[in-house]
Amino acid sequence: MGPSDSPKTERDWIFEQICENAAVGLVWTDPTGHCTYVNRAWSRITGFELEQTLGRHWTWILVDQDRDWVCEEVELAYQQGRDFRAEFRFERRDGVSRWAFAVRRRVGSARGVEDGFLLTVEDISDRRFAEFELDQALKRAEDANRAKSEFLANMSHEIRTPMNGVIGIADLLAETELCPAQREYIRIIRSSGQGLLSILNDVLDFSKIEAGMLELESISFDLRDTLKDTVRLLTPLAEERNIELVTEIEPRLPARVMGDPGRISQILLNLASNAIKFTREGGVSIKVECGGIASGVAIVSMVVMDSGIGISAEKLQTIFDKFVQADASMTRKFGGTGLGLAIAKQLADLMGGQLSAKSEVGTGSTFTLELRFEIPPESDADQRIDDLAESQKLHGTRVLLVEDNTVNQLIAGHMLESLGCMIQTASDGAEAIQLCAANEFDLVLMDCQMPVMDGFAATAAIRAREQDARRTPVIALTANALDGDRDRCIAAGMDDYLAKPVRLEALREMLDLWISESSGAIGQ
Repeated sequence: MGPSDSPKTERDWIFEQICENAAVGLVWTDPTGHCTYVNRAWSRITGFELEQTLGRHWTWILVDQDRDWVCEEVELAYQQGRDFRAEFRFERRDGVSRWAFAVRRRVGSARGVEDGFLLTVEDISDRRFAEFELDQALKRAEDANRAKSEFLANMSHEIRTPMNGVIGIADLLAETELCPAQREYIRIIRSSGQGLLSILNDVLDFSKIEAGMLELESISFDLRDTLKDTVRLLTPLAEERNIELVTEIEPRLPARVMGDPGRISQILLNLASNAIKFTREGGVSIKVECGGIASGVAIVSMVVMDSGIGISAEKLQTIFDKFVQADASMTRKFGGTGLGLAIAKQLADLMGGQLSAKSEVGTGSTFTLELRFEIPPESDADQRIDDLAESQKLHGTRVLLVEDNTVNQLIAGHMLESLGCMIQTASDGAEAIQLCAANEFDLVLMDCQMPVMDGFAATAAIRAREQDARRTPVIALTANALDGDRDRCIAAGMDDYLAKPVRLEALREMLDLWISESSGAIGQ
């Protein structure tokens, strides 16, 4: 290693060859850290030869920004009796800055070699540069994802606001005196609005579906009504294409089940509309059967069969993949993005069910959706009695409605009146603060995006004014319905969250929950 007066043995020669041909840089220093030996790999890594390095402190090659902290870490490791290990930057002879990983350990004196330190140095620049590029790529991806989320949030708000008007007015019209034909028209408007809202939700929730984080409802609903409403939405499309649409629902199907009616309708709409779209002549049938009921669980099979163009065996293997269609040329002729079946399959999987397909070219296709439903214990009569009792509990409830959109004011106001509530209205957050200071309300329905002062700032001001006084429940009533929106509302001091379009039943349940739990409930 260092100079020696002793003759070299074969072992010394072998050891010297190992050092000179090592892949990593080897540096021997005296106890003060000055170099007494470097191998060829060190010269290759740094560009400096032995004679240019001998006698210099090994840290002389480090860039100025790293030298001080490396020296401090070296001293600390020495005092603690451990090896020094670190990654730092150094400057080659040609002026190029590179990254190195070094390990410095103390080695006791040996024959002809004084006590000192052995430093192994490895050039890790390629890895560090790759990590930097990866970090930059991740940052760009995060920025793009943030921009997408902001766009989707704005899209959600701008579309949900008019949708709230369409569905809300339809709900109000349904409560008026209508002839049978008008009532059927209103029913179709409401169902169509819900269908459009489901499509919007598919677009907004696609990232959640991809991440496997889509949340499903589990509510008691009438399965027959859901199926019939879905078929009504399909009837105009079938009539337009002169396709016979036949529906067969088995009589022993349970009246009410637990599940997500919107998602079930979404799957059937996708399957049946595809069947109609790809059928030139003949018909489409929807058959719903109950495979059996045991231990409060019903097994339901929903089969959509058509006499359309069919799908080849090869393409049938990929139809549930996203952005895939049975034939790419069909996109121009029939339209579609190729997402519908992929989403339907993922929804079926999330529900614990199965979606499968059979088809032959020229003879048609059959899609089968199999789901398991829990049957709720309460009867329909019990449910109607409970609904009536809960509706009466809201009579006389004092509600402040904070909403800048006049159509939404009208809709929410009529809904609240139909529930027996006493209403005052504010068009922005500043007006809401004034009304809360002058009046006592049992509950506040707060829009989030408003001029003058938004709902978040208004809620914060209301909470600051209350301090230790009675806390008034504040419910967010907003068109923002993406991940994180509810958490943002809660963080601002709101108590709960309702996404527009708001249905009368959802509003009633929310009011009943918070009026019952609030210290400001009626009669207190």
